[in-house]
Amino acid sequence: MVRTLQNIDYEVKRENLYETVAEKLEDSILSGNTQVGERLPSEQALAESFGVSRNVMRESLKLLKERGLIDSRMGGGSYITKPESSDLVNVVNRIILMDNIDYEQVFQMRGILESAACSLAAVKCTQQQVARLEMMNRQLREAAGNQEKSMGIDVDFHMEIARLSGNPLLEMFVEVMAHPLRRGIAAGYNIDDGNRDAFMRHNNIIQALSEHDPHKAHAAAMDHISHSLDNIRERERMRMQ
Repeated sequence: MVRTLQNIDYEVKRENLYETVAEKLEDSILSGNTQVGERLPSEQALAESFGVSRNVMRESLKLLKERGLIDSRMGGGSYITKPESSDLVNVVNRIILMDNIDYEQVFQMRGILESAACSLAAVKCTQQQVARLEMMNRQLREAAGNQEKSMGIDVDFHMEIARLSGNPLLEMFVEVMAHPLRRGIAAGYNIDDGNRDAFMRHNNIIQALSEHDPHKAHAAAMDHISHSLDNIRERERMRMQ
């Protein structure tokens, strides 16, 4: 009679060989042993080094490509690449859509990120950089009536401030949030005087940056985002009438 053993976890986790190889290659890439743009050894050479078949090696390289760590060129081998922020943009946008995350929550995150960016930029920016923001804001005002152009300049304006923060992670996440916000920004420009309102609130941010006042810059950014959200609510109210 076969006795059933008690209190034993019979679940066995089996790690695929190609995943193990991919992890080792990824560790090597991330540790700095390779440089972006560097060509990897051939598929055959890598397979021999790891003692695996070419099929296993091919699946490992495919996994690294999906992770944005290598780029395979037809007949030219595989090269080290750096993951693009667009990869993160796509993932976050899908999560927002599939989880039905609404504009209120998206704008809350925008407020956290962009107010922080403005605070940091106020400390670090130069008058020349402030002058560039002033020029972009004038271009925004001149684009009144052209929703697509206004929206593009608006996004560029906020991305420029994110760059001025000097924090590459903050810049990346501001860019990530810019995509799901595009429809919201467009809705704001559908409101009467939406362009003028954005121009005025951008000016408030620019003034705070020129004074190198991080607290004032933070408040100006939050005020701008709050009114942008109000514009979206107004647009939705009008649409429902």
